[in-house]
Amino acid sequence: MSMYQLFDALAPDEYESLKASIIEVGVRVPIVLCGDTGDIIDGHHRLKICEELKITNYPIEKVYGLTEQAKREMARTLNMERRQLTQAQRREQIRKQLKETPELSDRAIAERFRVTNKTVGAQRKAMVEREEIPHVEKTIDTLGREQPRKIASVINPTKRQERLLKDPAVVERMIADGSASPVIASRKNNKAIKADRKGKPFDLDYNKDVILEVADIRDGLYRRIEENSVDAIITDPPYAKNALELYGELSALASSVLRDGGVLLCMTGNLYLNQVMYELGLHMQYYWTLCVTTPGASGRIAKRRINQNWKPVLVYVKGELKTEDWMPDVYNSPPYDPEDKAYHPHGQNPEIMSQLIEQWSNPGDMILDPFCGGGTVPLCCVQKNRRVTAFDINPEHIETTQQRIKAAFQNPHHEGE
Repeated sequence: MSMYQLFDALAPDEYESLKASIIEVGVRVPIVLCGDTGDIIDGHHRLKICEELKITNYPIEKVYGLTEQAKREMARTLNMERRQLTQAQRREQIRKQLKETPELSDRAIAERFRVTNKTVGAQRKAMVEREEIPHVEKTIDTLGREQPRKIASVINPTKRQERLLKDPAVVERMIADGSASPVIASRKNNKAIKADRKGKPFDLDYNKDVILEVADIRDGLYRRIEENSVDAIITDPPYAKNALELYGELSALASSVLRDGGVLLCMTGNLYLNQVMYELGLHMQYYWTLCVTTPGASGRIAKRRINQNWKPVLVYVKGELKTEDWMPDVYNSPPYDPEDKAYHPHGQNPEIMSQLIEQWSNPGDMILDPFCGGGTVPLCCVQKNRRVTAFDINPEHIETTQQRIKAAFQNPHHEGE
């Protein structure tokens, strides 16, 4: 079979139908040969039938001086014009052409295959995203001129798309990909940024990357932290009814100090959950509720006569969460260990807090805990190679936290991700 036979062989019924037509009216379409080599460019089935029927006076057309690419394009174009192809078969041929000549513009390929340039553009976009073909900065148009690829138009953009289109990095990615989707471009950029951050080592400096201070969130704590400087707040405030106002303060603090796309993870109880969510929602956008199981540590809620074996972690976002990761929403705590309460009567299991930190932040991120208690969250941040700022109203708790973190820095087994 010739190297220019780019399509699948005719099905038996199609072959017999072509044979019957040749018997009745002869060969109406010339068999195209390469005059330089004698290779068949078009007409493989017609020639085979002629040989079977011992027909020798069939029409021949010879072409000379074509490049290999031009011969293959001729073979594909002639077959596309003549064959009754399904949409799937037509798209497959377009993909083959794009693999061979990604430098040709969508319109140039579309004219050869009698399809719209949008059809070609859709296939190109998918193949670039799958890295089957390279992105090209310039393409060759229908007149053989080299032209820069332009950003595809975004018609009637949504508010989210309008906001993303104001980001030069998003527009640059769209131009590079020839994409009409600022959302996809933004996702690609964020994925690349996260991969880059995860791949970079980060060594903590205790004097620079760990801040521990006594402070009350109700005393304008946000004034002590630079705006838009925190990547995530991971904290466990008091659960009592008389502490509900703290959640409103936490919401205001998060809206000030978190970067755009930063997250607030707030562990809390179930009894006043609706009021807690109201307070947190005053300044932040609700995202999801995570479940932390607490096997062997049942909390008896006398007011409801409930043995509580899980607690929620409420996730709120400033702006739009920028991630390509799939997040779990159930975290299974190990069996109850009295050691968890060794540094604070309401201390949390370090393994769970480490999982939350690892899942919802990156090495080198700045994490804030304004209710650090015995220091479990700050300690886990250091162990996971995150910078940390932590506050607590009780000086003894800050002292305990300092001792635990200093011990972690002195531990030769301490290492980041």
